[in-house]
Amino acid sequence: MLKFLEEGDALIVDTRHPEQYKAARIPSSINIPWYLIFTDDGALKDDWRRVIDNVLNDFEDTRVVTYCDEGMNSTLVMYALRMSGIKAECYLPSFNEWGSDPDLPKERG
Repeated sequence: MLKFLEEGDALIVDTRHPEQYKAARIPSSINIPWYLIFTDDGALKDDWRRVIDNVLNDFEDTRVVTYCDEGMNSTLVMYALRMSGIKAECYLPSFNEWGSDPDLPKERG
């Protein structure tokens, strides 16, 4: 993930709740909360493609890396992005790893 930040060749998507995103996040990430795409039981919402298209319409040819707290919700969002034709992968250690390392940069607000 640090390599993606340093090289700037990926769009980083935080799939956590907006409150968590505002509290601390990986720099330059955007927030697409998982619950905009999935129901609480893990089913895709009827308008999931519209949500992805509205946010990522200009990033079709961009590598996207998702993260959350532990990797579960970000993996779901990664698969939805892939089904939409977006090159996506998941940073599985997610913010549990990133946030616990005092040497890694974080943004707030």
